[in-house]
Amino acid sequence: MIWLLAWIFACSDSVPVEQNVARDALNVSPAELADCERIPFPEARIPCRVSAAAHAAAMGDDEGAWSACMSIEEGLWRDECHFRAGEELGGAGRIVLAMKHCVRAGRYARNCLTHASWKMPPVETLDSVSDNVIESMVTLEKKVKAVLAEGRQGLRGEGLDSLLSSAWFNLYYGRGVADPSVAKSAPEQHAAYARTAFALEAVRLLAPWKEPAPSDVVDQVLAVWRGKSARIRGEKIRERRLGRFVTPIVPEDVRDVSHVATFGGGFRLVGASEEEDVVIATLEALFFRETTTVESFLPYVKDKRDRVRWTAGKLVALSAGQENDQVKAILEGTDEVLRTYVWQALSKNRPAMPKVKASP
Repeated sequence: MIWLLAWIFACSDSVPVEQNVARDALNVSPAELADCERIPFPEARIPCRVSAAAHAAAMGDDEGAWSACMSIEEGLWRDECHFRAGEELGGAGRIVLAMKHCVRAGRYARNCLTHASWKMPPVETLDSVSDNVIESMVTLEKKVKAVLAEGRQGLRGEGLDSLLSSAWFNLYYGRGVADPSVAKSAPEQHAAYARTAFALEAVRLLAPWKEPAPSDVVDQVLAVWRGKSARIRGEKIRERRLGRFVTPIVPEDVRDVSHVATFGGGFRLVGASEEEDVVIATLEALFFRETTTVESFLPYVKDKRDRVRWTAGKLVALSAGQENDQVKAILEGTDEVLRTYVWQALSKNRPAMPKVKASP
């Protein structure tokens, strides 16, 4: 619509006063819904209201966001409005209110849940196990469950999956301490997410991105988890909290194996035991680290534990690409599930996701 208005303005020999008003309104970053009513063209008021909702939500003003969205007739534009409000409220740290918009975002609901969850700001500190930390996590889970119950069935598990993954990520990642005691204290329904987050921070501290990853980094993380090494401390980070992530990959062969959401909307398998799960989480954390090369994953392609082996094969393929000799060997091998996992990793990973160039 904006391009149409621009075309009208450009083709007019003389521009009426009301069209100048419309153009001025479109140039405003609307903090108030009333700004949109200055536009004389009904079609142009709708995207303005969406923008007003997003602006209000970014300021933490849920009431303003609802007013803007409900001023739009039910349909795709209102769905878009709830999507924008949801993701901005997530970024403002008002995640429960964000989810209330997301469940009403229609076809955009799934993306809204992911965006809102992963835009949540990090918590301030994590120094030791705290009943308050666990209590806060459980309370958040209960509140979000109640909201998601208002949406369609398919959103409930997926929304909670993204939320718990992001919440634990924010608790651990970049905090400067990889303390397993907090993750070990997590209730069962949080445990895999907590181990993912612990492994991400442990790998960040043990393997700085600009240096080669230690060949024994998985063993080092396991030693900390077992209490045989002290919890890891290092520098906090306030920036660059991003890493590699991939399209969710769950081949039919392992559809019944437990898996949980990872950074940005991907999935990882959950190990058959607590320590096996720490190994899988650490391998995934190594992949998140953008400078990790295929060599870090190759030793685990022969692992006797199925879920570790399948995870390693996936990460080898995503790190090295289809032309790599090791990847070709897997695709030509006899391990059918591993072959399927690797092939789906290669074929379903979207080009927009960051990848590492094939190793020479």
